Amino acid sequence: MIYPLTTQAQLFAAVRANEPQLLEELLDRWHGGPVDRLLDRERCTLATLAAELGHTDILRTLRSRGFALDIPDDRGWTPAHAAALAGQTDAITTLQALGVDLARATHFGVTPAHLAAQCNHPGVIRALGAAGVDLSTPDALQRLPAHYAAQYGCVDAIQALGAAGASLDAMDVQGHRPVHLAARYGHDGVIRALAIFGTNLQATDRPGNTPIEVAHRAGHTHTVALLRDLISGPAASLMPWQQVRSRAGAEGGSGPSSRLPPTGPSH
Repeated sequence: MIYPLTTQAQLFAAVRANEPQLLEELLDRWHGGPVDRLLDRERCTLATLAAELGHTDILRTLRSRGFALDIPDDRGWTPAHAAALAGQTDAITTLQALGVDLARATHFGVTPAHLAAQCNHPGVIRALGAAGVDLSTPDALQRLPAHYAAQYGCVDAIQALGAAGASLDAMDVQGHRPVHLAARYGHDGVIRALAIFGTNLQATDRPGNTPIEVAHRAGHTHTVALLRDLISGPAASLMPWQQVRSRAGAEGGSGPSSRLPPTGPSH
């Protein structure tokens, strides 16, 4: 026997199907509790689901019905977090236009910028920066968005952060800098991007280790070779980071991806 969907299930189905008119009709028939706090099986609210899917018309409909678009779901994420994680740049700009705080953090201090950096969504990072969000805000462990991007090998995110003027050198609570995390995990592309933006490749972490020493201990011989080449190679092998930032701004913040030096040692 097939049972009809409950009104709550129909609400979430309308959001998934991107049907704002149907959503309006269902909201008119809703007689339960606060609808903006309803959760689906994945513990999402209607607004976080709409943001994750990039359904901007649904977000506008919810706002027109008086919904608060900054209420966290059971994961602690607001719609801005969901949009950043999924790379939904249009949802981010829509939320900004609707007056949503794009810098709100979870209980662990994680902001939408952290999630965009971790998932390598440069468009979201640029949208957050254009909205005036501080892209150097630390989480509870003093990790910046740059730490997230460096650990997960997100070159495009590092470029977007650097072009926006975000900090790329700070230490987290464990004494790690982004360049040390990139060295630890063998992310050569991140190291080249950090070098372009003027990161000190010989900086030490809190215990006194350089990126080369970190890469060596992790067994990343290719990263050790790259770091040595970048440190000792001719200055002309890297474009000055100030020039990269100015050009990136003139080109709409597209970043210097096409100007990265080639992988491996230069000759």
